[in-house]
Amino acid sequence: MTMVRHAGRALAVAVLLSSGAAFADAKVSAVASVNAGIASNPYGVTSGDAASGTLIGDFAPTVVIGTPRGDLSLSGRVAHTEYFKRYGGTTDYTLGARTEQRLSELTTINGAVGFNSSVRNGLYPVVDPSFPTNPNEPVVVDPSAGRGYAQRTETFNGSLGLNTSLSAYDTLSLSARGASLRYPDGAGSSLTYKTYGGSASYSRTIGPATSIGLSFDLGKIDYTTGANDSTQYSPAATFATRLADRVSLNLSAGVTISHFNQLTGSNSKTSFSGSVGLCYSGDLSRFCLNGSRRVGASSISGTSTVTSFGATYSLQLDPRSNIAANLSYARSRALAGFTGENSDYGYGSLSYNRTILERLSAVVTVSYSDSKNQFIDPRGNFSGTVGLRYRLGEL
Repeated sequence: MTMVRHAGRALAVAVLLSSGAAFADAKVSAVASVNAGIASNPYGVTSGDAASGTLIGDFAPTVVIGTPRGDLSLSGRVAHTEYFKRYGGTTDYTLGARTEQRLSELTTINGAVGFNSSVRNGLYPVVDPSFPTNPNEPVVVDPSAGRGYAQRTETFNGSLGLNTSLSAYDTLSLSARGASLRYPDGAGSSLTYKTYGGSASYSRTIGPATSIGLSFDLGKIDYTTGANDSTQYSPAATFATRLADRVSLNLSAGVTISHFNQLTGSNSKTSFSGSVGLCYSGDLSRFCLNGSRRVGASSISGTSTVTSFGATYSLQLDPRSNIAANLSYARSRALAGFTGENSDYGYGSLSYNRTILERLSAVVTVSYSDSKNQFIDPRGNFSGTVGLRYRLGEL
C-alpha cells in the first residue's frame, strides 16, 4: 500500500503542476454490458467434466479531465460472473488513474497508478502486474497465470516518467515504477512479491524518422519468503524508425545482470534481454506485434527469464461493425540454480461488434486460454459469449 500511496501522491502533484486552478474540461462516460455464454474449463482442471454456462455483468466508468497543460484520466471496472453450475459467483474490481502534463515546451511528465482485485480464471487474459495494460498495445500476460486459477489476487502498480528535449536532436527520459502481487486469501504454493525499478534513456535523432539511443534499467524483486530476492542491471541499445508513413518499428537489445539470494547463498546470472515492437495504423485497420525477453518476477518460478509475445488486430468492416483479434503468450524459466517451477500461459480472442443504435451494440466473442508448468498440464478453456453493450455519457 505504501508504494501505491506514494504513486498516488505523485499523480496529484503532476496534476497540480499543470498550474491551472480549475479544470478546463471534464468528460464522463461509462460502458455497461451483459454477456451470456459457455466455458469448457474456466478453472483449468486436469480431468472430468468442467464446463458451465456463464452470465457476466460489467460496468466500466471513465472520467477524462482536461487541464491547461494536459489531461487526467480516471477509470474503474466492476465485473460479476455467475456460473450456471459447478462454480460459485465471483466479482472483480479495477481502479486506475493516468495523467500526462506538459511542464514546458521541452518537458513533459506522466504518471499512472492501478489496482486490481480478481479471481483468476480462463475467461480473461491474466495481465502481468509489472506491465499495466495499454489499450494501444498487445496485452502482456503473466506466465504463471494458470497456477493461480480460482485464487483471488490483488495487484498494485504505479509509474512516473519525465521526458525532456535536450536539443532539436537529443531526448532524455527518466522513469520509476513499482508493482506488487498478493493473495489475500492465502498464497498456497505461490509466491507473493513486490517489484521496484527505474530507468534512464537517451535517444538521438539521426534521420527524418529514425533515432538511436542507450538505456539503463535498475530493477529489484522482493519475495515475502525473503529467500528469492534479486536485483537486475540492464544496459541496452535502442533503435526506432518508421518503415513507411503508417508503419513504426522499435527495437532494443542488451543484457541483464541478475544478483539473487537463495537459501544456499548469493548467486549471479547474465542473460540476453531485448524487445521488438511493430505497428501498422491504417484508415480502417490497425495491427501491432510485440515481443520481449527479460528477467522478471513470477509467483511460481521466482526470479525468471520471461519471454513474451503479443499481437492485436482490428478492422472496421463498415460504419456499424468491426472485428478485433488478440493473442498473448508468455513463458518463464527459472534462472540457473533456482528451484522454481517453469510455466507457460497463452490467451487469444476474436470478437465481432455490431452497432444497433447510437449507444447500443451487440458483441460476439470467442476465446481460448491454456497454461501449463513442469508438474501440471491442465486442459485449456474454450469460451464463447454473446452480449449487449450500452454506452452512457460522452460518446
